[in-house]
This record gives sequence, C-alpha cells and structure tokens, in this order.
Amino acid sequence: MNTQPVPVSQLLVWRRAIQGLFNQHPFNLLSDLGKRTEPVLVFRVAGEKIYFFNEPDLVKEVLVTCHAKLRKGRGLDRVKQTLGNGLLTSEGDLHRQQRRIIQPVFNHRNLQAYADPMIARASRVSASWRDSQPVNMTAAMMALTLSIVGQTLFGADVESETHRVGELMTKITEAFPLLLSPFAGFLEKIGAAKLREAAAARSELHRIVQRMIAERRSSCNQGSNLLSLLFLAQDQETGNGMSEEQLEDEVTTIFLAGHETTANALAWTFYLLAQHPGFDRELRVELCHVLGDKPPELAQLPEMTLLDQLIHESLRLYPPAWSIGRRAIEDVQIGSAEISKGSLLVVSPWTMHRSERFYAHSTEMRPERWTEAFRRQLPKYAYFPFGGGPRQCIGEGFAWMELKLLLAVLLRDWRVELIPGQNIRPKPAITLRSNHPIRVVVHRV
Repeated sequence: MNTQPVPVSQLLVWRRAIQGLFNQHPFNLLSDLGKRTEPVLVFRVAGEKIYFFNEPDLVKEVLVTCHAKLRKGRGLDRVKQTLGNGLLTSEGDLHRQQRRIIQPVFNHRNLQAYADPMIARASRVSASWRDSQPVNMTAAMMALTLSIVGQTLFGADVESETHRVGELMTKITEAFPLLLSPFAGFLEKIGAAKLREAAAARSELHRIVQRMIAERRSSCNQGSNLLSLLFLAQDQETGNGMSEEQLEDEVTTIFLAGHETTANALAWTFYLLAQHPGFDRELRVELCHVLGDKPPELAQLPEMTLLDQLIHESLRLYPPAWSIGRRAIEDVQIGSAEISKGSLLVVSPWTMHRSERFYAHSTEMRPERWTEAFRRQLPKYAYFPFGGGPRQCIGEGFAWMELKLLLAVLLRDWRVELIPGQNIRPKPAITLRSNHPIRVVVHRV
C-alpha cells in the first residue's frame, strides 16, 4: 500500500481551516479529507506541518504502535487549563503512573456497584416527565449524567449545582475553538472576552471540585464511591498514592469529562431515534420483552441487541471525541511517511466513521448494520469512539454501562418527537455538542 503523503490544495486548506477555527465548523475540511483516497495527507496551516491519516492501519500506528514517540496535540494541551494534569492530559511517566493507580478503580466489580445509582437517577427523570411535555434533551441529559457522576464519584447529591456547572462548561467549550487556533497566545494577551469568561469559569469549577473533595475527606462514612477508592489507590509498582494536586486533577477530569461526553452521546441518540420511528418501535418491543415492568439489571444488558446496535450507530455518527491530535516528539515513520519532530498528526473518528469504504450509506442511521458478521469484518480502527492504545478512555466500560442502563429505563416508557423548525448541527468543541439544544416532545407509551 502506498502511504506517501500527498499535498492538499493550500487554498482549500486555509479556507476550511480558518472557517473551522472561527466559525466552529471544521467538518467541511474533515469531509473533504475523508473523501480523498490517499492514506496520508500533509499540509500546512499557519506554518505548522500537519499529517492527516485516512486508513485504519495508520490510525493504529498513531494511537498504538508509535505512541511512545508522540504526545497529545494542541487541543489537549489547552484543555489542561481546565482539567489540570489529569489522566486525559498528562504525558510520559506521570501518565503511566496515574493510569496504573486509577485502572483498578474502574474494574468490573467496582463498576457493578454503580449500576443501581444509574438506574435510580434515570427512573427519577422518567417519573418526572409528563405525556406530551416539551423537553430540552441536551439540558436534561447533562443534568442526569452530572447527578450520576456526583453520586458515583462523590457519594453526594449535586443536582442543586447542575445548572451552574452546565453554564460554566458552556463558557469553557465556547472558548475552545479560540484556544485551538494558532493565534491563541495573541488572543490571550489582548484579553479576548470569551477567553476571560472561560478563565473565570475554570476557577469556579475548581472551587466546586475542591469543596467536594474536602467534604468527602471529612465524611465519616466514605462508602464505595469513586473518590473514596481514589483516596486509597496505590501504584502497584511503587506503592505510592496520589498527591493532593494529582487527586484534584483526576477528580476534575472524571467529574467534568465523564458527564459531558455521555450526556452528548445520549442527546444525539435521542435526536437520531426521533427521526426513525420504525426502529424506535422495534427497540421498545425488545425492551418490554426483556424488562417487563421492572428496572433493568446488568445481567440483562446482553439480551438488548437492538439497544446495543443503536448506541454503536449513535457513537459512529456523533463520536464525542470527534478528532484526536498528536505531536511528534522525535522523528517517526508512520507507514511510508517520514514525519519530522514537532509535526502535528491528526486522526478523526468523525471522518473514519463516515467513510463509505467501511460503512454503506455512511451518513444514514442504520443500526441494523451492527451484526456480528459486520463487526468481525470491520477493521479495528475504522471504529474508535473511545480512542485507542495506552490512552484509550479509561472510563469506556463505565460509559457503555451508563448509556445502556439510562436508555433502557427511558426508552421503554417514552418515545420522543423532535419539535419542528430546529436546525441541529454538530458543534465541535472539547466534545461534540449540538449547535442548539435538542428539543423534543416526550410521549408516554
């Protein structure tokens, strides 16, 4: 296979890149690149050399084989301003140590303990809805997942703060495209309004997290929440635990990134399902058959075949991590591309997931494509909504369980109808939000 980089029209790249940076819609550029047949595309933006990889085997090289020669890209560098030096943003030895410490916290036994709080919170939301009620599904899912991460992480009810945390996260995500731009340093220097607001939001979020950690430390009954497990977690190689600063950074990462990504995935799933009433009816028949009139149990999840297919298809079309960047810290060869130190490398779940090479009718929602035979023949890195390699999302198991349980509770009793007149499009920021809240009417079934 010839993987020699092929230049893209410089005019096209500049136009699309600038549009993406300042209008927050880089998908035109990604779509242009995804339609190309070359496995590697190389171009420059603002003097920076960028390699875009368009083949699953090369995505694997970026995320797995050559990971030790790469670091996170500009985007995650900037996210450090919000999350600190947590597992999502840390590098090198610190990242490996933190991963060793935290990995046991997300083992299967611990995850099972969080199923009941997830079901209970979703059941409360379901009971609060009324037939033919309009619902801002984006806000509702943000509030639901935030309440779940508050319960499972802190053993605390944070529902009273969901609205404020949501406001703060919006201020941060709205500034993210500016932080990604080559002119971020200049914009920070002149005190751009969105960046000032984001800085203030970050400070307030850190105060909320610090207060919650302090309250949990002073509690006599720490219980089995994630934070209590993090207090006790140790590196199996060194016997060391986390410093206070590391603990705060990891808690901030789990608290914010953990609920944001799942909430967006849920909102997009409802958006897709509202447009496909035929599949919605089939799914409800399955849920009623498996669950009856009782809450779901973990042991029943493998029986929910259509639900699993729906989630796979939703994450394919709207992956929360829509683009993944890496920076070469030394010269490296990927395929036959000789990449010099300092170059930026990009792989995109959005682009790969919508490639006609791997997915027939790739822009259409077709959950039925996810048969066992289809999954077996699909190249490993033609589908990677949670990344891959040593930096694959550590909370993937938590997220899959949460998505399945919440949707099982809500979709058994409710169908959703999109309110007409909405122009919903993806809005790429730290995660893949919608440009406007997804508004629906819920109907009891």
